[in-house]
Parts: sequence; structure tokens; C-alpha cells
Amino acid sequence: MVLSNEEKQAIMDSCLDDSTKIIQYLKEQEQKQKLYNLIMLIFTIISATGAIIAAVTGILMYF
Repeated sequence: MVLSNEEKQAIMDSCLDDSTKIIQYLKEQEQKQKLYNLIMLIFTIISATGAIIAAVTGILMYF
């Protein structure tokens, strides 16, 4: 009997205990969180740059 890769993976997953599944889930979430944090950092830098430009423009328009 030949098993497909999906079937092999399903059998391997069913053999894991709950703590191993939780650890695996948390590792996956950590990777997603790193990407989210990087995107938020980029947007924060862009927003801060825009705020500085607006402040400098406001000061220059005052004089």
C-alpha cells in the first residue's frame, strides 16, 4: 500500500501529543507575529517621517 505525502503527514500529526502540538502552534504564531511587528515598524517610521515633514512645513509657513 502506497501512502501519499498528505496521508503520511496526517498519521505523523495524529501521533503527536497535545503539548507538542501546542509548542508547534506557538512557534508558528511567533513567526507570524514577527512579520506583523516588522510591518508595524515600517508603518510607524513612515508615519513619524510624515509628522516631522508636516511640523517642519508648519514652522516654515509660520515665518
